[in-house]
Amino acid sequence: MTDRFSSARPEREAAGASLSLTGELQHRNLRSDKAPTTDNQVAVQGSDSDAAPSTIFVPQHYEPKYAYPLLIWLRPSEAATGEAWELPRLMSTISDRNYIGIAVDVPAVPALDNLSVDREALLLDLALRVEQAVVRARRVVHIHTERVFLAGFGAGATWALELGLARPEWFAGIISLAGQFPPSRQALRRFRDLRGKRVLLGTGRRDERATVDEIHSAGRLLHSAGLRVCTRLYDARHEIIREMLNDVDRWVMQEIYEPGVAA
Repeated sequence: MTDRFSSARPEREAAGASLSLTGELQHRNLRSDKAPTTDNQVAVQGSDSDAAPSTIFVPQHYEPKYAYPLLIWLRPSEAATGEAWELPRLMSTISDRNYIGIAVDVPAVPALDNLSVDREALLLDLALRVEQAVVRARRVVHIHTERVFLAGFGAGATWALELGLARPEWFAGIISLAGQFPPSRQALRRFRDLRGKRVLLGTGRRDERATVDEIHSAGRLLHSAGLRVCTRLYDARHEIIREMLNDVDRWVMQEIYEPGVAA
């Protein structure tokens, strides 16, 4: 991991300080001496030239002086208003204490094999929006820039895998739940930089969109390129279930406390 996301430092670290970024926090102040009020969620508006406002999940008993791991959820546009995709709900199920979380919407693409779509341009735009969201978040909360994990479900998982493979220096690991392998023929073009990178792949045994065979095939391909792949199967259809998110917590914690250990 490089210092790609290190250009913006937390603006203030005093307990109870009101934090802002070219705008305002719409919900509450951050405090280190008590659990956050309302829903653990802070909205941060960037400048007019930035992408859409970022939503930040702040863990309970937030400690400003502690550098938290960051989970970036790439959210498919069709799920933007779905209950299962509410950031506090996702993050609290994983852990309500261990991580900062942000959500970034991914491009809406009709199909992976749609030749009329300039996927490379969409990927560059997504990379920019992810970078902007992280920089904005770092001006509000304390993030460990070497513990940034990219995650997604469904279309978001496919984009997470594609962006993670294209920018391996940005992320400590990639979490792809019920996603597909990126359609780009150059998805593994940075194989030298990808060696040793950790990837968590998961899907439901009854998922007809991201089948077990497809997940195993993607895992073998990634493994052959030198990535450290962990594959998990669940008693589920195409859906986010608690067991998936519990595995995300265990998998990330293993990277933090037992780096280099195979999953």
